[in-house]
Order: sequence, then structure tokens, then C-alpha cells
Amino acid sequence: MSRRTSISSPLLPLRKPRRQSASTPSVRSRRLLYCLGGTLLFLLGWFGFNVLEQRVVYVLNQYTPASWHGIWNTADQSRVRWTTKCAPVVPGVHAAKWAGGWDTPVLYKPVGEDVGPALLMLHIFSIPTAASRQRRELIRYHHPLFAIPEEYRHLVDVKFVIGYPREECRGRVNEARCPGVAEEERAIAEEEKHGDLIRLEGLKDGENMDEGKTWEWMRYIGREGGREAQWVFKCDDDTLPILQNLVPFLLTLNPSVPTYLGQGWLDESFYLMLGYMYGMNWGVIKTLATAQVTPEDIQLPLPEDVRTSQLLLSLPPIPHPQHHDPPRQHPHNTQGKHHRPSRNPYVYIPPPSPRTGLVRVDIRGYLANYQGIDAYRGDRAFGWHNLKSDKRYEEAWTVARKALVEKGREVWTPPKSLAFLARE
Repeated sequence: MSRRTSISSPLLPLRKPRRQSASTPSVRSRRLLYCLGGTLLFLLGWFGFNVLEQRVVYVLNQYTPASWHGIWNTADQSRVRWTTKCAPVVPGVHAAKWAGGWDTPVLYKPVGEDVGPALLMLHIFSIPTAASRQRRELIRYHHPLFAIPEEYRHLVDVKFVIGYPREECRGRVNEARCPGVAEEERAIAEEEKHGDLIRLEGLKDGENMDEGKTWEWMRYIGREGGREAQWVFKCDDDTLPILQNLVPFLLTLNPSVPTYLGQGWLDESFYLMLGYMYGMNWGVIKTLATAQVTPEDIQLPLPEDVRTSQLLLSLPPIPHPQHHDPPRQHPHNTQGKHHRPSRNPYVYIPPPSPRTGLVRVDIRGYLANYQGIDAYRGDRAFGWHNLKSDKRYEEAWTVARKALVEKGREVWTPPKSLAFLARE
């Protein structure tokens, strides 16, 4: 047998190597594509879930050209509740005193039991239930006033705002069917112990969120003879206020100018500020509190933040200059000029409304859902929302405190210009 025959025997077959097509990926390449594809799908799913929670339209508006915004904004404006075009005018509010015509409360050093007006009135909305009572105790344990030096705590007024048991529970004694009766007794004891409850009388059904509670709260705040404040903030009990950051920001604003602060919805063409935390200067509060309105004007089936934003569109117009006194000078600046720190401009302050003089300050990012994609760190944020469980509230408080401690700002440091207000 020849050498050639033995080499080509069936035991040692020779095959011509197949040339791999350039268009056919190798096994390794396919695996890499699968991994990348799976990772991309995971990221898209995670991103989509979080973006939906954080308002997808806001994100689109932030990262796309302005010429594209009409594609999705127009579709969303078809919902009457979000558009400025369909907001009804409330005659009683429109006929009230102009929001810029009220005297700005002047801060002064406490004299005995007279603590004078507050710089900030922070009122936390709650309800008369066992779960809400537990949340109030948690908030007191991490009290917002701990962020303020003791000699300046009279400048911040922190209260809880609750109604009464529902009408059908009045006079009942069966706690299993009407737990509101037992909670009313506990609320009375709670007020005697802490003295920090505001009880709103006359609410529809005794207690509600979207049918007049906010309005009755503003009327209570702006009543004659009550304590005044330069800034009044409404806060939900699932929101963590961070006063070490909020108070310095308020000191850069002019409390004599009609102002509304909150986290805007979508973009600047929408009037809504989300309801978990927002604030107004004293003039706006007084105008709304003294307006002559009917229950039908305020007890509407609308979210309270939507209705509040609508009411601000009904504010009275600026009167003719010769018919009113000019606004008082900025109480924190002897020259009466609006001053803002050059190194920390905070947010864009838009021009006032040409009709009402109202300045609508969108502080999104400073106010946001906890761990949201648009939320600022604890050393910058004014408040974090969506803290439904006590565990999550504790976690957010710990995270914020850690960030503030790292910056050496665990407690607010008042400027020297306010030293005359310190309690001795």
C-alpha cells in the first residue's frame, strides 16, 4: 500500500476547512449580542418604570428640542384638569383685595410670650386615624424644628392640620364600626400633650382632602387676630421637609411680592404645582382667606393641588398704581432691593404675571420624590415626598442628615443680619 493511500484512509479523513461567512456571527459574538440585548431591555424596563413615576412628559421636555414638545404636551392638554385654558374663574377670589396690597409681617425679637410673626409657617396635613397619629409621633421624633437653633425656633411655626371624625361617626360609641370616635378622644389628649394640632371645623364629612380642606386651612391661617408669617407652606405627612435648605432659600426672596412656590407639573405652560409641599407669601394667603366664596366654589371633585392652582389664576388684578400704596421694602435688605447670592442662585425666578403680579417659582428638584431621578441630595433638597411607610421616612431622614453632616450643616446657621431676632 502506498504512502498516499494510507494517508487518505477512512480512519484519517481530511476535510477542507469551511470558510466562515463574514455575515454569520460567531458563537461568542451571538452571546455578546444576547447579553447586550438583555441588558438593554432591563435598563429600558427599569427606566420606563421610574420615569412613569417621575412624570414621563417632564423628562421628555427636559431632554428634547422645544419644537418637539407639542407632540406629547398637546395630547396631555386634552385633559381639562391640567390645562390653563379651561380653568374657571372664581368671582369671589377675583373681587378680593390684591395680593400685593397687604402689609408684610415684620419679624421682631420675642417679648415675653409674644413671639411675633413667623418667618416660616409649616403646616403638615394629617387625618384623625390611628395610622396618621403614629406618623405624627414619628415626625415629632425627628421634628423639623431640630434643624433650627433653639434661640431662633420662634421663627418657624410647625403644626399638624386635621379635621374631625366623619359626620356619620358623631355620637357613635362602637369603635369597631366607627373608629373615629376613639380617635377623637385620642386627638384631644394629643393636643393637650403637644399643643401642635390645628382642628378645622366645618369640613365636608368632617374630614376630606380634595373637597375644601386646603381652603378652610387658608381661611384659618388668614383669620383676624391669628399669628402671621412671611411664608406659609402646606406639607403632606409623607413628605420630609428639610429646613436647613428651605429657610436659607426663603431669605433670598422678597416676601412682599405675591409668590407661589412648588414643584411644577410638566413644563412652564402648565399652572399646576404638585400638592405634597408648596408655599405662598402672606399676601396671597390673606387674599384667598378673605375672599367671599361659596361652598360650591371650593367643594369640587378635583385634587386639592389642582384646585389651589386654579384659584391662583383667579387672583385679583393689579390695581391702578395711584389707587394703592407701593409694596413695603424687603425687610431683610435696608435698601429694599431683591438680593440673591451670586454663587448659589438656586432656581430661575420668572417675571411676575402682568395681570396679578404673582410670581410662580418652580422649585422642582429641590422638591421631588425620594430617590427620584430629579431629586437633589439631602444637602440641597427642600423636601422629599413619597415616604408612605415609617421605615422609608426613617431612611430618608437618615440619608438627608448624613448629607447635611458631611457639609457641616446639620443645623441652620442664621445670617448675622438676623442676630437681632435671637431669643435670649
